[in-house]
Amino acid sequence: TFNPVQKSNSGSYHCRAQNKVASRTCSAQFMQVNDLDIGAIVITVVIIALVLSLCGLGMYYTHKKGYLGRSGSSKEKATKQTAASPVNEEFKHTKSFVI
Repeated sequence: TFNPVQKSNSGSYHCRAQNKVASRTCSAQFMQVNDLDIGAIVITVVIIALVLSLCGLGMYYTHKKGYLGRSGSSKEKATKQTAASPVNEEFKHTKSFVI
């Protein structure tokens, strides 16, 4: 085992097992160890942080402007409706009214 694996550990390796009955050797396998790209990791973390920040600011802005309600769905604006006063006080609409 390699703990920790280093780039200098790259190379061809084979396994060998033996006991009282027999011994076996497997064919060599090449193991390549690559360096960790710290720059790419840092850039990825920064980009993800920027995207999450922009999403958060967008949600804050839409919530502040009233585009989203508390439940997260579109907010319907309440309109004030006034009942129209009947022109003729004697006319009453009933369920049995038929035209």
